[in-house]
Amino acid sequence: MIVNIQSNKIELDKALEVHIERKLRLALSNMEPLITAVTISLSDVVRNNAVSGIEEVVATQCGIQVSIENIPAIEVVDIQSDLYYAIDRVIQKASRTMTRKLFYSGNVKE
Repeated sequence: MIVNIQSNKIELDKALEVHIERKLRLALSNMEPLITAVTISLSDVVRNNAVSGIEEVVATQCGIQVSIENIPAIEVVDIQSDLYYAIDRVIQKASRTMTRKLFYSGNVKE
């Protein structure tokens, strides 16, 4: 499974990379043979302060795209105030979506 992490204005340090890869392995391990690539994108959601005119970060947007053999790619986006929580939620949502799609496509048996 190839994991690509894209970051826009968010510092991507080693601890964050390790957290993402650990969560992905835990959530997607049983479907790993079918996954060809995973792309995680992180970006800040900014708002322009009307009083000061300065942009301020109000949340983090985390998106995931999971490419699977013989099934259209799964894309999930979540916005949270905490970066790590946004990552955790988007990976959980992607895992549930994959399970549903694979089960109904007949690639995974109950």
